[in-house]
Amino acid sequence: MRLPSLEQVTHAALQTLRRFPFAVVNAIIGSAAAVAIIDWSGDRTGLWPMLNNIFITSTLGIALFTTVVLAGERFRWSALRILFGQSFAALLLILYWTTLPSDIYAPPFLYGIRHWLLIFGVHMLAAVAPFARKGEINGFWQYNKSLFLRFLTAALFSAVLWAGLSIALAAVDNLFVMHIRGERYAELWVLIAGIFNTWFFLSGVPEKLDELEKDTSYPKGLKIFTQYVLLPLVVVYVLILYAYIVKIVVEWDWPKGWVANLVLGFSITGLFSLLLIYPIRERMENFWMKRFARVYYLAEIPLVVVLLLAAWRRVEEYGITENRFLIGILGFWLAAVVLYFLVSKSASIKAIPSSLCLLAFLFSFGPWGAFQVSEHSQVRRLQALLGDAGVLQKGKAVHAPKEVTFEQSREISSIVRYVYQVHGLPVLQPWFDVRLDTLASAGANEPRAAFGEQKPKALVELMGVDYVQEWQGKKEMRTHRFLAKKDRLLEIKGYDHLFRAVALGESEPLKKYLPLSGATVRLALAGDILSVALSSSEGIEDSVALSLSPLARRLLKDFRNPYEIPGEAMAVDAPGRLFHVRIYFNQLVAQAGGDSISIRRVEGDLLVGGW
Repeated sequence: MRLPSLEQVTHAALQTLRRFPFAVVNAIIGSAAAVAIIDWSGDRTGLWPMLNNIFITSTLGIALFTTVVLAGERFRWSALRILFGQSFAALLLILYWTTLPSDIYAPPFLYGIRHWLLIFGVHMLAAVAPFARKGEINGFWQYNKSLFLRFLTAALFSAVLWAGLSIALAAVDNLFVMHIRGERYAELWVLIAGIFNTWFFLSGVPEKLDELEKDTSYPKGLKIFTQYVLLPLVVVYVLILYAYIVKIVVEWDWPKGWVANLVLGFSITGLFSLLLIYPIRERMENFWMKRFARVYYLAEIPLVVVLLLAAWRRVEEYGITENRFLIGILGFWLAAVVLYFLVSKSASIKAIPSSLCLLAFLFSFGPWGAFQVSEHSQVRRLQALLGDAGVLQKGKAVHAPKEVTFEQSREISSIVRYVYQVHGLPVLQPWFDVRLDTLASAGANEPRAAFGEQKPKALVELMGVDYVQEWQGKKEMRTHRFLAKKDRLLEIKGYDHLFRAVALGESEPLKKYLPLSGATVRLALAGDILSVALSSSEGIEDSVALSLSPLARRLLKDFRNPYEIPGEAMAVDAPGRLFHVRIYFNQLVAQAGGDSISIRRVEGDLLVGGW
């Protein structure tokens, strides 16, 4: 096989640029923005939000611009009209860019979820738009086969190119001590995946779409892959799911929520397999494939029922969320597809991507969309729970007038956490006089694990309700972490010695020995007791024991923000017979359950006097 010359490669690249100018430029701009983001070393302020949103918007642009060009070519638009169509698509992307928040990766996450829906919708549009007219099913299939195989080829070439260049970079780094930063490998991947992969893929997109209807070729490798990989997977899924249906009938138990994912996985694999074998199903040697398709659709009927029951059960118990909404919609869509292919004698495979495209766009926005419906459902559930607990009175949230049960606290905490993560706390603003967007934020000395919990925790506790984390059960001990303010005054009058940042528990040992002017200080943590003992080389000994339970209970009661506690509130004194101590705790980790409290970790500054 003769390799293409540099002149041929250049000509093909320029031809692709002339054919898809907006898509190629979009890929270049998006890749440049991604490289700048990877290389960013400052805070996520200033130029960073704009770069990030440019990159996010560009992930929609490639498929959208390509769709406009292919549809224009297929419907014989003039070059000027195709250019106008791409310009209009660019305007839509700019308008979409202006709607994105400054940080799409931070709560509320609805913008990120909607973005993935739009990406899916645009790709389904690209699959069906050039063949939107009735008929030409074979041309539609050949077109999508070409895109699919070109995508796999481009992905393989890009991966090999990146691996080879990465090894070359590593070799230069090690042999010539160039000190190449790790970010360069990620930036190399962005440039290859964003620019080379896109350009290479677009260069292989069929040009004469009208001629595809006459194309009867079918890759042998595709048949082998479908017949010996995908179809056996479908059979395995069927056996597992039908065994589970038998279990449901025997035990007369409702289907579990997660079974919906398995049914969807089976359905997607089965539909994908049937789409891949569609052109050859009528051939005499493949007549079994047509029968398999009918058996598949019949087998789907009870599974769709199980899927809808599982979704309905979760919605009845916990209300609607975006995930449950989309699973329910896909369940009804799957039922319609099964019925359509079983009943219709002229069923078109175009119905699959076109209906999915319509659903993705339809339910991304509006009062009927996944986000508005889910928000309304969960806010209504929270309203009912707060009303039962006496927290919501005359449309305003007040401090809980009575004890709120653990189950109520868990449900309230779960919904508030969901609202914060997906929609943002301002959704609940009408119930509160305090501005919810100014609630306590993560402090500088707050553990990273607590960042996603701080605002919902502050809101739940503002209502006088105990905040229950997702993993907590009723009988489990709850962990509380108290942190002192960094800028604080230590009163050292009357003390002779200071030990800084002494820590016991968790990653530290439960006992420690510290040297002190011819003596030794022994600290030990057991349960809620912190003991401090001194012994001199002459055999003189004394010790004190501090019960930290009262301190932990007082901190739980008095401080709603456990990460900014004044230093004096975190201090304890203990007089001994021969010496006295004071400890200013920097950190105190307690486990509380019922009436019992145990201390898991202490860290603080130890003052010793009188010795």
